[in-house]
Amino acid sequence: MTDQIEEEVAHYLKRYNFGAPPGRDEDIFRIGTITSLVAMQLLLFIEKRWSIKVANSELRRENFETVGKIAALVNSHLPEVKAGS
Repeated sequence: MTDQIEEEVAHYLKRYNFGAPPGRDEDIFRIGTITSLVAMQLLLFIEKRWSIKVANSELRRENFETVGKIAALVNSHLPEVKAGS
C-alpha cells in the first residue's frame, strides 16, 4: 500500500514541481515544491483521499519532508490489512 500512496502523493505534488514528480526521499521543502498554501492543500488532499484525520500534533515538517515520510504518515492512519482478507 505504501508504494501506491507514494505514487499518488508524488503525482499530486508534480503540479507544483514544474512537471517532474519529487523522488521518494527528496526534501520537498528544499526543492521549493512546498509553500504554506501548498502544504494546506496537500493536507486536505491526504485527508480526503484516504479518509483520515491528521492530528495537530502530527503537523510537523519532519512528517511532510519527503514523499516517503508522507506515505508513512498516511499508512499509520490506515487500518491494517490482515493476510487472507
